[in-house]
Amino acid sequence: MNGHLFGSTVDDLFCPVPIGAIALTPAIYSYFTARQDTDIGALASGRLDERQQLLRWQAWSFSAHATFAASAAGAVIAAILKYPVWPFSLFIVFQFVAFYAGLARYKSRGAS
Repeated sequence: MNGHLFGSTVDDLFCPVPIGAIALTPAIYSYFTARQDTDIGALASGRLDERQQLLRWQAWSFSAHATFAASAAGAVIAAILKYPVWPFSLFIVFQFVAFYAGLARYKSRGAS
């Protein structure tokens, strides 16, 4: 040990301050956009009309599709490079379970 907390000077670069700044930036952006009278401001603050609710559902749908595609691509790349595939497979299974749970939930509420 050379007297550093993590054992080397390279680890000193990974301090919590930059991570906190990265996490705080979208929070500040959301706070200020929620006060504006725009579609993004309405989505951030929760005062939605029907069109904006549809936009929110479409954004959630797109994000779910992108996450699934990234998980599938990660599984294929991991298999090609002979790395463990189970983390990606577990995430894909979770997405399918969440999808069918959402279908069951919203179907029971009368959505078509």
